[in-house]
Amino acid sequence: TSDSDYARRLRSASAESLYRTYLQERAAHADISAFYLDVADLLLAKGQRALALRVLSNLAEMQLENRHVLRVLGYRLMQAGAAAQAVPVFRDVLALGEEEPQSFRDLGLALEADGQYPAALRALYEVVLRPWDARFNGISLIALDEATNLAARKQLDAGLIDPRLRAPLPLDLRVVLGWDSDNSDMDL
Repeated sequence: TSDSDYARRLRSASAESLYRTYLQERAAHADISAFYLDVADLLLAKGQRALALRVLSNLAEMQLENRHVLRVLGYRLMQAGAAAQAVPVFRDVLALGEEEPQSFRDLGLALEADGQYPAALRALYEVVLRPWDARFNGISLIALDEATNLAARKQLDAGLIDPRLRAPLPLDLRVVLGWDSDNSDMDL
């Protein structure tokens, strides 16, 4: 939770006045992507999904060539249950970062959430097929699991998946950490 002055003012606003407060704060924070994320989170928490999506759309206009900002936008759209809006964002991310398997995986997961199952399967399996830089070690196994489970759940033609790899793993809980930033250290 942000502890900035604007965030405190926004959190103290009623549901009815939150968007108006955002409009008052926007000029002073227009170039800060975290501002739009904070506002969207607050609007979602107060049940104002349409306004949250409107606020999030500012991120797409801010930095059209920054795949990291666009990826965060896509994640937030998914979090808000707006998979149809997230798909084109993740397509843009893929166009900007095709060398990263996470770009294909994110698109595949968004396509799945949007009900575009065959396209989702192709995007996820692309992660399995391509040779990736060593810094992406292990992501192909994550995507393979997602692809085989999708194919089994939705009874898709899994002909593109090597028959030796078509065994979905039944899991009760699965935790996946994804990141696309170089020179970062994740300790769990």
